[in-house]
Amino acid sequence: GDYKHRLNLYNTLSENYKQEIAGIWVPSQAVPKISYPPSPLSVFAQGDQRRFGNFAEIRRWEVPRRAKEGLTNNELLESLQPFDLLTIFTFVVGLFGVLFSYDSVSGERERGTLKVICTGNVRRGTIYAAKFLALTAVLAVPFLISLLSGLIILLFILNVGFSAGQWLAIALMVLAGLLYGAIFVAAGMFFSTLVRRSSTALIAALLVWVFGAFLIPASGARIAESIIPIDPSTEIKKFEDASSKETNAKCLENNRKSYPGNFETTVWGVLDYAAGGPVTIVYDGNPGAFQWCSAIIRQSEPLWQRRAEEIWNIVKQQNSLKSRQAEMSAALSATSPAFNLSTIFTHLAGTDYRQHERFLESARQYRRAFLNNFEQKGYFGKNVIKFFSRRDPDEIGEEKYEARKAEYRKLNEAGTDWFDMSSTKNWDALERLPDDLIPPYVYTGYSTDLSSILQPMAILFVMAAIALSAGIAVFVRYDVR
Repeated sequence: GDYKHRLNLYNTLSENYKQEIAGIWVPSQAVPKISYPPSPLSVFAQGDQRRFGNFAEIRRWEVPRRAKEGLTNNELLESLQPFDLLTIFTFVVGLFGVLFSYDSVSGERERGTLKVICTGNVRRGTIYAAKFLALTAVLAVPFLISLLSGLIILLFILNVGFSAGQWLAIALMVLAGLLYGAIFVAAGMFFSTLVRRSSTALIAALLVWVFGAFLIPASGARIAESIIPIDPSTEIKKFEDASSKETNAKCLENNRKSYPGNFETTVWGVLDYAAGGPVTIVYDGNPGAFQWCSAIIRQSEPLWQRRAEEIWNIVKQQNSLKSRQAEMSAALSATSPAFNLSTIFTHLAGTDYRQHERFLESARQYRRAFLNNFEQKGYFGKNVIKFFSRRDPDEIGEEKYEARKAEYRKLNEAGTDWFDMSSTKNWDALERLPDDLIPPYVYTGYSTDLSSILQPMAILFVMAAIALSAGIAVFVRYDVR
Protein backbone atom coordinates (compact mmCIF):
# COMPACT_ATOMS: atom_id res chain seq x y z
CA GLY A 1 0.00 0.00 0.00
CA ASP A 2 2.84 2.41 0.79
CA TYR A 3 4.50 1.63 -2.54
CA LYS A 4 1.24 2.21 -4.45
CA HIS A 5 0.76 5.51 -2.60
CA ARG A 6 4.25 6.69 -3.48
CA LEU A 7 3.87 5.60 -7.10
CA ASN A 8 0.61 7.56 -7.43
CA LEU A 9 2.27 10.65 -5.98
CA TYR A 10 5.14 10.28 -8.46
CA ASN A 11 2.71 10.04 -11.39
CA THR A 12 0.81 13.09 -10.13
CA LEU A 13 4.07 15.02 -9.80
CA SER A 14 5.04 14.13 -13.38
CA GLU A 15 1.63 15.14 -14.72
CA ASN A 16 1.68 18.48 -12.90
CA TYR A 17 5.09 19.26 -14.35
CA LYS A 18 3.79 18.67 -17.89
CA GLN A 19 1.14 21.30 -17.23
CA GLU A 20 3.75 23.70 -15.86
CA ILE A 21 5.82 23.37 -19.03
CA ALA A 22 2.82 24.46 -21.07
CA GLY A 23 2.74 27.72 -19.07
CA ILE A 24 6.31 28.74 -19.91
CA TRP A 25 6.31 31.83 -22.13
CA VAL A 26 10.00 32.68 -22.33
CA PRO A 27 13.08 30.45 -21.91
CA SER A 28 14.21 32.39 -18.84
CA GLN A 29 11.18 30.98 -17.02
CA ALA A 30 12.24 27.36 -17.61
CA VAL A 31 13.01 25.54 -14.37
CA PRO A 32 13.00 21.81 -15.26
CA LYS A 33 11.81 19.43 -12.56
CA ILE A 34 13.04 15.86 -12.54
CA SER A 35 12.23 12.92 -10.31
CA TYR A 36 12.50 9.16 -10.18
CA PRO A 37 9.81 6.63 -9.22
CA PRO A 38 9.89 4.53 -6.06
CA SER A 39 11.66 1.21 -6.38
CA PRO A 40 9.25 -1.74 -6.70
CA LEU A 41 11.46 -3.61 -4.23
CA SER A 42 10.94 -0.87 -1.62
CA VAL A 43 8.04 -3.04 -0.42
CA PHE A 44 10.77 -5.26 1.05
CA ALA A 45 13.25 -2.62 2.20
CA GLN A 46 12.36 1.08 2.17
CA GLY A 47 15.88 1.96 3.29
CA ASP A 48 17.12 5.48 2.65
CA GLN A 49 14.32 6.19 0.20
CA ARG A 50 12.25 7.36 3.17
CA ARG A 51 14.88 9.85 4.33
CA PHE A 52 15.94 11.40 1.03
CA GLY A 53 13.80 13.05 -1.61
CA ASN A 54 13.31 11.92 -5.19
CA PHE A 55 12.61 15.32 -6.74
CA ALA A 56 14.97 18.08 -7.93
CA GLU A 57 14.55 21.47 -9.56
CA ILE A 58 17.16 22.35 -12.17
CA ARG A 59 18.14 26.00 -11.84
CA ARG A 60 20.69 27.90 -13.89
CA TRP A 61 22.26 29.47 -10.81
CA GLU A 62 22.40 26.46 -8.51
CA VAL A 63 24.09 23.06 -8.83
CA PRO A 64 21.76 20.36 -7.41
CA ARG A 65 23.11 19.15 -4.09
CA ARG A 66 20.04 17.74 -2.37
CA ALA A 67 16.74 16.31 -3.50
CA LYS A 68 13.35 17.44 -2.29
CA GLU A 69 10.73 15.06 -0.98
CA GLY A 70 8.12 14.33 -3.61
CA LEU A 71 6.72 11.00 -2.48
CA THR A 72 4.89 11.87 0.69
CA ASN A 73 1.90 13.85 1.86
CA ASN A 74 3.13 13.99 5.47
CA GLU A 75 6.86 14.28 6.15
CA LEU A 76 6.31 13.71 9.88
CA LEU A 77 5.17 10.15 9.23
CA GLU A 78 8.33 9.38 7.27
CA SER A 79 10.33 9.42 10.51
CA LEU A 80 8.43 6.43 11.87
CA GLN A 81 9.99 2.99 11.72
CA PRO A 82 8.87 1.27 8.49
CA PHE A 83 7.31 -2.16 8.72
CA ASP A 84 8.94 -3.97 5.83
CA LEU A 85 10.71 -7.27 5.30
CA LEU A 86 14.02 -5.86 6.54
CA THR A 87 12.39 -4.75 9.80
CA ILE A 88 10.79 -8.17 10.27
CA PHE A 89 14.13 -9.92 9.81
CA THR A 90 16.06 -7.47 12.02
CA PHE A 91 13.66 -7.55 14.95
CA VAL A 92 11.37 -10.57 14.71
CA VAL A 93 13.53 -13.27 13.09
CA GLY A 94 16.65 -12.31 15.06
CA LEU A 95 14.79 -12.26 18.38
CA PHE A 96 12.94 -15.50 17.65
CA GLY A 97 16.24 -17.14 16.75
CA VAL A 98 17.42 -16.41 20.30
CA LEU A 99 14.15 -17.47 21.93
CA PHE A 100 14.07 -20.77 20.01
CA SER A 101 17.62 -21.80 20.88
CA TYR A 102 18.64 -20.44 24.28
CA ASP A 103 17.64 -23.66 26.12
CA SER A 104 18.41 -26.12 23.33
CA VAL A 105 21.28 -27.71 25.33
CA SER A 106 21.02 -26.42 28.90
CA GLY A 107 17.29 -27.00 28.94
CA GLU A 108 17.66 -30.64 27.90
CA ARG A 109 20.37 -31.09 30.52
CA GLU A 110 18.06 -29.66 33.17
CA ARG A 111 15.27 -32.00 32.06
CA GLY A 112 17.63 -34.99 31.95
CA THR A 113 17.02 -35.84 28.28
CA LEU A 114 20.45 -34.73 27.07
CA LYS A 115 22.19 -37.64 28.85
CA VAL A 116 19.92 -40.11 27.05
CA ILE A 117 20.58 -38.53 23.65
CA CYS A 118 24.36 -38.63 24.14
CA THR A 119 24.47 -42.28 25.22
CA GLY A 120 23.98 -43.49 21.65
CA ASN A 121 26.60 -43.99 18.96
CA VAL A 122 25.87 -40.66 17.27
CA ARG A 123 28.72 -38.19 17.55
CA ARG A 124 28.15 -35.10 19.62
CA GLY A 125 29.08 -32.84 16.72
CA THR A 126 26.37 -34.49 14.62
CA ILE A 127 23.82 -34.08 17.42
CA TYR A 128 24.65 -30.40 17.78
CA ALA A 129 24.52 -29.78 14.01
CA ALA A 130 21.17 -31.59 13.79
CA LYS A 131 19.77 -29.40 16.56
CA PHE A 132 21.01 -26.30 14.74
CA LEU A 133 19.43 -27.35 11.43
CA ALA A 134 16.15 -28.30 13.13
CA LEU A 135 15.89 -24.99 14.99
CA THR A 136 16.76 -23.03 11.85
CA ALA A 137 14.05 -24.92 9.95
CA VAL A 138 11.52 -24.25 12.71
CA LEU A 139 12.38 -20.56 12.35
CA ALA A 140 12.40 -20.54 8.53
CA VAL A 141 9.38 -22.61 7.50
CA PRO A 142 6.58 -20.48 9.00
CA PHE A 143 8.36 -17.34 7.87
CA LEU A 144 8.65 -18.60 4.28
CA ILE A 145 4.97 -19.61 4.27
CA SER A 146 3.93 -16.13 5.39
CA LEU A 147 6.31 -14.54 2.87
CA LEU A 148 4.78 -16.61 0.09
CA SER A 149 1.33 -15.43 1.17
CA GLY A 150 2.54 -11.83 1.03
CA LEU A 151 3.96 -12.31 -2.48
CA ILE A 152 0.63 -13.73 -3.66
CA ILE A 153 -1.11 -10.61 -2.34
CA LEU A 154 1.43 -8.37 -4.08
CA LEU A 155 1.16 -10.15 -7.42
CA PHE A 156 -2.54 -10.94 -7.72
CA ILE A 157 -4.31 -8.38 -5.52
CA LEU A 158 -2.09 -5.29 -5.56
CA ASN A 159 -0.80 -6.08 -9.09
CA VAL A 160 2.83 -5.31 -8.26
CA GLY A 161 5.02 -7.04 -10.84
CA PHE A 162 8.71 -7.90 -10.70
CA SER A 163 11.30 -8.51 -13.40
CA ALA A 164 13.59 -11.54 -13.52
CA GLY A 165 16.41 -9.53 -11.94
CA GLN A 166 14.11 -8.37 -9.15
CA TRP A 167 13.02 -11.95 -8.42
CA LEU A 168 16.70 -12.82 -8.06
CA ALA A 169 17.09 -9.89 -5.66
CA ILE A 170 14.13 -11.13 -3.60
CA ALA A 171 15.63 -14.62 -3.42
CA LEU A 172 18.96 -13.19 -2.24
CA MET A 173 17.16 -11.10 0.39
CA VAL A 174 15.46 -14.21 1.74
CA LEU A 175 18.77 -16.10 1.78
CA ALA A 176 20.46 -13.25 3.64
CA GLY A 177 17.57 -13.07 6.10
CA LEU A 178 17.76 -16.78 6.84
CA LEU A 179 21.52 -16.48 7.36
CA TYR A 180 20.81 -13.63 9.78
CA GLY A 181 18.34 -15.77 11.70
CA ALA A 182 20.80 -18.69 11.71
CA ILE A 183 23.43 -16.48 13.35
CA PHE A 184 21.22 -15.87 16.38
CA VAL A 185 20.12 -19.51 16.49
CA ALA A 186 23.80 -20.47 16.62
CA ALA A 187 24.50 -17.74 19.20
CA GLY A 188 21.65 -18.96 21.42
CA MET A 189 22.88 -22.54 21.16
CA PHE A 190 26.45 -21.50 21.94
CA PHE A 191 25.46 -19.76 25.19
CA SER A 192 23.12 -22.66 25.99
CA THR A 193 26.18 -24.90 25.79
CA LEU A 194 28.60 -22.51 27.45
CA VAL A 195 26.59 -21.94 30.66
CA ARG A 196 24.72 -24.39 32.86
CA ARG A 197 21.47 -22.50 33.34
CA SER A 198 18.98 -21.61 30.60
CA SER A 199 18.10 -18.27 32.19
CA THR A 200 21.76 -17.20 32.03
CA ALA A 201 21.99 -18.36 28.42
CA LEU A 202 18.90 -16.30 27.54
CA ILE A 203 20.34 -13.12 29.07
CA ALA A 204 23.69 -13.58 27.30
CA ALA A 205 22.05 -14.33 23.92
CA LEU A 206 19.72 -11.31 24.23
CA LEU A 207 22.71 -9.08 24.96
CA VAL A 208 24.38 -10.32 21.78
CA TRP A 209 21.17 -9.60 19.85
CA VAL A 210 20.93 -6.06 21.27
CA PHE A 211 24.57 -5.34 20.46
CA GLY A 212 24.38 -6.91 17.00
CA ALA A 213 21.10 -5.28 16.01
CA PHE A 214 21.34 -1.84 17.64
CA LEU A 215 24.39 -0.78 19.62
CA ILE A 216 27.21 -1.59 17.20
CA PRO A 217 25.74 0.30 14.18
CA ALA A 218 24.80 3.30 16.36
CA SER A 219 28.18 3.48 18.08
CA GLY A 220 30.00 3.07 14.76
CA ALA A 221 28.25 6.16 13.39
CA ARG A 222 28.99 8.22 16.50
CA ILE A 223 32.69 7.23 16.53
CA ALA A 224 33.04 8.10 12.84
CA GLU A 225 31.52 11.54 13.47
CA SER A 226 33.99 12.25 16.28
CA ILE A 227 37.07 11.08 14.33
CA ILE A 228 36.18 12.83 11.05
CA PRO A 229 34.47 16.13 11.94
CA ILE A 230 32.59 18.12 9.33
CA ASP A 231 32.26 21.89 9.31
CA PRO A 232 28.72 23.00 10.13
CA SER A 233 26.47 23.96 7.24
CA THR A 234 26.67 27.57 8.45
CA GLU A 235 30.11 27.80 6.81
CA ILE A 236 28.56 27.12 3.41
CA LYS A 237 25.79 29.60 4.17
CA LYS A 238 28.37 32.28 5.01
CA PHE A 239 30.14 31.68 1.70
CA GLU A 240 26.82 31.77 -0.16
CA ASP A 241 25.91 35.12 1.40
CA ALA A 242 29.36 36.61 0.77
CA SER A 243 29.51 35.42 -2.85
CA SER A 244 25.96 36.65 -3.43
CA LYS A 245 26.87 40.17 -2.27
CA GLU A 246 30.03 40.12 -4.39
CA THR A 247 28.20 38.93 -7.49
CA ASN A 248 25.38 41.44 -6.92
CA ALA A 249 27.93 44.26 -6.72
CA LYS A 250 29.54 43.20 -10.00
CA CYS A 251 26.16 42.94 -11.70
CA LEU A 252 25.03 46.38 -10.53
CA GLU A 253 28.33 47.92 -11.63
CA ASN A 254 27.97 46.33 -15.06
CA ASN A 255 24.37 47.56 -15.24
CA ARG A 256 25.39 51.16 -14.60
CA LYS A 257 27.98 50.91 -17.37
CA SER A 258 25.50 49.30 -19.76
CA TYR A 259 22.80 51.95 -19.40
CA PRO A 260 23.62 54.97 -17.24
CA GLY A 261 20.48 56.91 -18.22
CA ASN A 262 16.77 56.60 -17.52
CA PHE A 263 14.00 55.66 -19.88
CA GLU A 264 10.24 55.15 -20.00
CA THR A 265 9.41 51.49 -20.43
CA THR A 266 7.21 48.61 -19.38
CA VAL A 267 9.60 46.06 -17.93
CA TRP A 268 8.94 43.21 -15.51
CA GLY A 269 11.54 41.37 -13.49
CA VAL A 270 14.68 43.05 -14.81
CA LEU A 271 15.84 44.56 -11.54
CA ASP A 272 15.08 41.32 -9.66
CA TYR A 273 17.16 39.47 -12.21
CA ALA A 274 20.05 41.86 -11.80
CA ALA A 275 19.95 41.25 -8.05
CA GLY A 276 20.01 37.48 -8.38
CA GLY A 277 16.39 36.68 -9.18
CA PRO A 278 15.56 33.54 -11.13
CA VAL A 279 13.43 34.91 -13.99
CA THR A 280 13.48 37.80 -16.45
CA ILE A 281 10.43 38.67 -18.54
CA VAL A 282 10.28 41.71 -20.80
CA TYR A 283 7.27 41.82 -23.06
CA ASP A 284 7.09 45.45 -24.18
CA GLY A 285 9.59 48.22 -23.80
CA ASN A 286 11.49 50.82 -25.77
CA PRO A 287 14.61 49.86 -27.72
CA GLY A 288 16.80 51.07 -24.88
CA ALA A 289 15.10 48.66 -22.51
CA PHE A 290 15.83 45.70 -24.76
CA GLN A 291 19.44 46.75 -25.12
CA TRP A 292 19.80 47.22 -21.38
CA CYS A 293 18.22 43.87 -20.54
CA SER A 294 20.32 42.10 -23.17
CA ALA A 295 23.47 43.55 -21.64
CA ILE A 296 22.36 42.53 -18.15
CA ILE A 297 21.84 38.92 -19.18
CA ARG A 298 25.10 38.63 -21.13
CA GLN A 299 27.01 39.92 -18.10
CA SER A 300 25.02 38.40 -15.25
CA GLU A 301 24.50 34.82 -16.41
CA PRO A 302 28.22 33.88 -16.46
CA LEU A 303 28.71 35.49 -13.04
CA TRP A 304 25.84 33.67 -11.35
CA GLN A 305 26.63 30.36 -13.00
CA ARG A 306 30.28 30.67 -11.95
CA ARG A 307 29.12 31.38 -8.37
CA ALA A 308 27.01 28.19 -8.49
CA GLU A 309 30.07 26.14 -9.46
CA GLU A 310 32.18 27.71 -6.70
CA ILE A 311 29.55 26.84 -4.09
CA TRP A 312 29.30 23.31 -5.46
CA ASN A 313 33.07 22.83 -5.16
CA ILE A 314 32.83 23.62 -1.43
CA VAL A 315 29.80 21.36 -1.01
CA LYS A 316 31.67 18.62 -2.87
CA GLN A 317 34.49 18.79 -0.34
CA GLN A 318 32.02 18.37 2.50
CA ASN A 319 30.35 15.50 0.65
CA SER A 320 33.76 13.85 0.43
CA LEU A 321 34.11 14.08 4.22
CA LYS A 322 30.60 12.68 4.62
CA SER A 323 31.58 9.74 2.41
CA ARG A 324 34.66 9.13 4.55
CA GLN A 325 32.50 9.22 7.67
CA ALA A 326 30.09 6.71 6.14
CA GLU A 327 32.94 4.42 5.08
CA MET A 328 34.46 4.49 8.57
CA SER A 329 31.05 3.87 10.14
CA ALA A 330 30.54 0.90 7.82
CA ALA A 331 33.95 -0.51 8.75
CA LEU A 332 33.22 -0.12 12.48
CA SER A 333 29.76 -1.67 12.04
CA ALA A 334 30.94 -4.65 9.99
CA THR A 335 30.68 -6.88 13.07
CA SER A 336 26.95 -6.16 13.30
CA PRO A 337 24.74 -8.76 11.60
CA ALA A 338 21.92 -6.21 11.35
CA PHE A 339 24.15 -3.68 9.57
CA ASN A 340 25.27 -6.25 7.00
CA LEU A 341 21.68 -7.41 6.51
CA SER A 342 20.51 -3.82 5.96
CA THR A 343 23.31 -3.27 3.44
CA ILE A 344 22.28 -6.36 1.47
CA PHE A 345 18.58 -5.51 1.49
CA THR A 346 18.90 -1.84 0.52
CA HIS A 347 21.50 -2.52 -2.18
CA LEU A 348 19.32 -5.21 -3.72
CA ALA A 349 16.14 -3.12 -3.43
CA GLY A 350 17.75 0.02 -4.86
CA THR A 351 16.84 2.04 -1.76
CA ASP A 352 20.34 2.70 -0.42
CA TYR A 353 22.02 6.09 -0.38
CA ARG A 354 24.00 5.26 -3.53
CA GLN A 355 20.74 5.32 -5.47
CA HIS A 356 19.99 8.80 -4.14
CA GLU A 357 23.50 10.03 -4.98
CA ARG A 358 23.18 8.48 -8.44
CA PHE A 359 20.03 10.53 -8.99
CA LEU A 360 21.72 13.74 -7.83
CA GLU A 361 24.68 13.10 -10.13
CA SER A 362 22.29 12.60 -13.06
CA ALA A 363 20.58 15.87 -12.04
CA ARG A 364 23.91 17.68 -12.19
CA GLN A 365 24.66 16.21 -15.61
CA TYR A 366 21.17 17.15 -16.79
CA ARG A 367 21.68 20.73 -15.60
CA ARG A 368 24.86 20.93 -17.65
CA ALA A 369 23.00 19.59 -20.72
CA PHE A 370 20.22 22.11 -20.06
CA LEU A 371 22.68 25.02 -19.92
CA ASN A 372 24.58 23.76 -22.97
CA ASN A 373 21.30 23.70 -24.87
CA PHE A 374 20.65 27.35 -23.96
CA GLU A 375 24.20 28.33 -24.91
CA GLN A 376 23.91 26.57 -28.28
CA LYS A 377 20.68 28.44 -28.96
CA GLY A 378 22.51 31.70 -28.20
CA TYR A 379 20.22 32.69 -25.33
CA PHE A 380 23.15 34.21 -23.45
CA GLY A 381 24.64 35.80 -26.58
CA LYS A 382 23.42 36.57 -30.10
CA ASN A 383 19.82 35.44 -29.44
CA VAL A 384 19.60 36.91 -25.97
CA ILE A 385 16.36 38.79 -26.77
CA LYS A 386 14.60 35.45 -27.33
CA PHE A 387 15.72 34.45 -23.84
CA PHE A 388 13.56 37.06 -22.11
CA SER A 389 11.06 38.34 -24.68
CA ARG A 390 8.53 37.06 -27.22
CA ARG A 391 9.34 39.96 -29.55
CA ASP A 392 11.28 39.36 -32.75
CA PRO A 393 14.40 41.49 -33.29
CA ASP A 394 12.69 43.48 -36.03
CA GLU A 395 9.88 44.46 -33.61
CA ILE A 396 11.98 46.23 -31.03
CA GLY A 397 12.92 49.26 -33.08
CA GLU A 398 11.76 52.74 -32.18
CA GLU A 399 9.13 52.89 -34.92
CA LYS A 400 7.45 49.60 -33.98
CA TYR A 401 7.60 50.54 -30.31
CA GLU A 402 5.91 53.91 -30.87
CA ALA A 403 3.19 52.19 -32.92
CA ARG A 404 2.46 49.73 -30.15
CA LYS A 405 2.53 52.50 -27.61
CA ALA A 406 -0.04 54.52 -29.56
CA GLU A 407 -2.27 51.47 -29.93
CA TYR A 408 -2.09 50.71 -26.23
CA ARG A 409 -2.80 54.34 -25.36
CA LYS A 410 -6.05 54.29 -27.38
CA LEU A 411 -7.13 51.06 -25.72
CA ASN A 412 -6.19 52.46 -22.35
CA GLU A 413 -8.29 55.57 -22.94
CA ALA A 414 -11.18 53.23 -23.81
CA GLY A 415 -10.89 51.66 -20.38
CA THR A 416 -8.50 48.72 -20.94
CA ASP A 417 -5.84 48.29 -18.26
CA TRP A 418 -2.29 48.74 -19.53
CA PHE A 419 -1.10 45.49 -17.93
CA ASP A 420 -4.02 43.55 -19.44
CA MET A 421 -2.95 44.76 -22.88
CA SER A 422 0.70 43.81 -22.61
CA SER A 423 0.82 40.89 -20.15
CA THR A 424 0.84 37.15 -20.69
CA LYS A 425 -2.94 37.20 -21.08
CA ASN A 426 -2.37 38.11 -24.74
CA TRP A 427 0.40 35.62 -25.41
CA ASP A 428 -1.82 32.68 -26.33
CA ALA A 429 -1.85 33.79 -29.93
CA LEU A 430 1.93 33.60 -30.18
CA GLU A 431 3.62 30.48 -31.47
CA ARG A 432 4.66 27.85 -28.96
CA LEU A 433 8.16 27.73 -27.61
CA PRO A 434 10.36 25.16 -29.36
CA ASP A 435 9.88 21.56 -28.23
CA ASP A 436 13.60 21.17 -27.68
CA LEU A 437 13.71 24.10 -25.24
CA ILE A 438 13.94 21.65 -22.32
CA PRO A 439 15.90 18.48 -23.14
CA PRO A 440 14.25 15.24 -21.98
CA TYR A 441 15.43 13.73 -18.73
CA VAL A 442 16.09 10.02 -19.03
CA TYR A 443 16.37 8.11 -15.78
CA THR A 444 18.41 4.94 -16.22
CA GLY A 445 16.46 3.08 -13.54
CA TYR A 446 17.47 0.97 -10.59
CA SER A 447 20.53 -1.18 -10.99
CA THR A 448 21.27 -4.19 -8.82
CA ASP A 449 25.01 -4.52 -8.31
CA LEU A 450 25.43 -8.08 -7.02
CA SER A 451 29.13 -7.53 -6.36
CA SER A 452 28.24 -4.95 -3.69
CA ILE A 453 26.51 -7.60 -1.55
CA LEU A 454 29.21 -10.26 -1.73
CA GLN A 455 31.16 -8.94 1.25
CA PRO A 456 28.22 -8.45 3.66
CA MET A 457 26.76 -11.82 2.58
CA ALA A 458 30.12 -13.49 3.22
CA ILE A 459 30.34 -11.80 6.65
CA LEU A 460 26.92 -13.18 7.62
CA PHE A 461 27.96 -16.66 6.49
CA VAL A 462 31.25 -16.48 8.41
CA MET A 463 29.44 -15.25 11.56
CA ALA A 464 27.03 -18.18 11.42
CA ALA A 465 29.87 -20.63 10.78
CA ILE A 466 31.97 -19.27 13.67
CA ALA A 467 29.06 -19.36 16.12
CA LEU A 468 28.15 -22.92 15.06
CA SER A 469 31.78 -24.13 15.19
CA ALA A 470 32.34 -22.56 18.61
CA GLY A 471 29.20 -24.26 19.92
CA ILE A 472 30.28 -27.66 18.56
CA ALA A 473 33.74 -27.26 20.10
CA VAL A 474 32.21 -26.57 23.53
CA PHE A 475 29.52 -29.27 23.20
CA VAL A 476 32.08 -32.00 22.40
CA ARG A 477 33.47 -31.56 25.94
CA TYR A 478 30.14 -30.71 27.56
CA ASP A 479 29.24 -32.40 30.84
CA VAL A 480 25.72 -33.76 30.22
CA ARG A 481 25.16 -34.59 33.93
